[in-house]
Amino acid sequence: MNIIKLKKIFSSKSFIFIITVFLVISLIILSISYATKPYKVLERNIKYIEFEAKIESKIYLEPSLLYDYREYIVSNEAVLSLVKNTTIRITPYYVVYTGTELGNISGIEVSYDIKSLITIGEWVKPINITSTNRGKNVDHNTIVFPINFSEIKRIVNIISKEASVKIPTYTCTLNIKFVINVYYENSSKTYIFQPSVSFIFSSEQNKLLIKTSGLSNEVSSTKKVVIENKIMGFNILILRTSTLYLSIPLSILLFIYLGLNSRNIIVKDENYYSRRYGVPVIKVKKVLSNKRTNESVIVLSLVDLFMVARALSSPILVDVNNCFHVYGDNIEYRYCREESN
Repeated sequence: MNIIKLKKIFSSKSFIFIITVFLVISLIILSISYATKPYKVLERNIKYIEFEAKIESKIYLEPSLLYDYREYIVSNEAVLSLVKNTTIRITPYYVVYTGTELGNISGIEVSYDIKSLITIGEWVKPINITSTNRGKNVDHNTIVFPINFSEIKRIVNIISKEASVKIPTYTCTLNIKFVINVYYENSSKTYIFQPSVSFIFSSEQNKLLIKTSGLSNEVSSTKKVVIENKIMGFNILILRTSTLYLSIPLSILLFIYLGLNSRNIIVKDENYYSRRYGVPVIKVKKVLSNKRTNESVIVLSLVDLFMVARALSSPILVDVNNCFHVYGDNIEYRYCREESN
């Protein structure tokens, strides 16, 4: 009896429809979850610090005066004063970014060191042309120092005398080294920036060129950030596992249904079964009650009814209500499509 009830449940169209819908949905979600990567990797550019050095210089005299009018410069105190008081103003600006993996900032210290070089052809000599070479905790303060062009010219004259040649072009370069120590909550970081200023003297062209480099820079890094992909707000891996566990039992139930109803699924035409089992099908207007039948049995499938008819060697009667009847051994076997549904 329990087997008959189970078979009737699995023969229900509404039951199999629900199973099919849930199975299709779970398979769609499962395929999407397998087609989608559980994680995606994004690259983010994280800035730690930006630096900029603004340099202002005032050159009062053309460089040719250092070559051709030396006596005039020396004899004229006002002009000589201008040469000696030519200044360079350097102002460091920086921005230290918060919100990085290094944590919050607890303190910042800024120091600088200036070194000057004079370049004549292949000759490079260190010279001291600044009154202050080092400083600490300068922050955004402007660094002001003079450039002693007379000292530069003196060195050039010495070198040219030793080489017995007149040197038409020479370069004086100031290398400024800014050291910014940033103290974080649990660590510290040292950032070094090295801007430079070059003064190129040319007596032939009667020009003084000023070139700068490394005035602005930044320290940054590209970090790979792993982001979790989600479908409808659910984690891909969890969704993949849950839909897999759901689709397996639903598939088993569907296979059970197909197994129990395989004969009915292939074809449901009584003419086919009539030819297959050799049982005639007679359409009647009405089936009169037979008093000789003591029992009426409802058959669950049309295939079963044809098998009974073949065993009893009895024809199948079909009434206008689309009910199939077989009589034999004082028993009425009946199958109605509406009752089976």
